[in-house]
Amino acid sequence: IRGYINDLVSQAVDLLVNRWKTGLLVPREMIGSMACVRLPECLFKYGYANYEQAEIIQNVLYSRYNIEVPVKALGGKLYVRISIHIYNELKQYQKLADAIEEMT
Repeated sequence: IRGYINDLVSQAVDLLVNRWKTGLLVPREMIGSMACVRLPECLFKYGYANYEQAEIIQNVLYSRYNIEVPVKALGGKLYVRISIHIYNELKQYQKLADAIEEMT
């Protein structure tokens, strides 16, 4: 189970970082089954993100795309916090990547 989770988190992080051309909140060696991936800066109003913007994006992801994922404003940037479990598949993170690209 751990092997599957480790492989999937690595694949999901690679997918999101490459599609959005962003980065991670922490170095890869600190990632377990969760990771915070920075959202594209074009989603930040005035180049600085806050709690209200994070909440709006999280709500749009849920209501429009049926995606439940925390969106956090940390250090003036927006991040999605993905959490990998045994029942997750890479196609779910592809759907997230597509949704964010559609929003930009």
